[in-house]
Amino acid sequence: MIEIFSTRFGDLTVGCHQGEVCLCDWTSSRRYQGHLAALKKKIPDIETCHKDDRTLFEAVVRWIEMYLEGNRELPAFKIGAVGTEFQKKVWHQISAIPYGETLTYSALASAIGCRPAIRAVASACASNPVSLLVPCHRVIGADGSLTGYAGGLPVKTALLQLEHTGCLNV
Repeated sequence: MIEIFSTRFGDLTVGCHQGEVCLCDWTSSRRYQGHLAALKKKIPDIETCHKDDRTLFEAVVRWIEMYLEGNRELPAFKIGAVGTEFQKKVWHQISAIPYGETLTYSALASAIGCRPAIRAVASACASNPVSLLVPCHRVIGADGSLTGYAGGLPVKTALLQLEHTGCLNV
């Protein structure tokens, strides 16, 4: 099933299928339509709603709402995002960045054993179709600058602020 819900930062589309979260993407993202098309191609019946999918969707929405209120509980959802093996390797490593901490693209490339592939790592980060669950907002430039984010730089800034201070000034 695929369904859109609203947050204080904009709309997120969540896609769930057979116990996995396949999509959690900002509808305002320039990559949103591509993520949606790739998911529909891989799982043609993704828009069919099954009881278990509804339950998972509701759990994801609850987790996101709690996260945006400052809850530090880690997401415990199985991720079934569409991507290449390299992208999935990067996303897995991003998931290991602790709440409230950041990692540079170069450190992320080193962590997956691909130090020279910083641009590929950055591209994989930008291609993340499961924002918040795979917290790519925690990945920053080598100089500490905040680079792109699917929800926009103001959202990335607010999420990092939330994780550092426990509250949002939005």
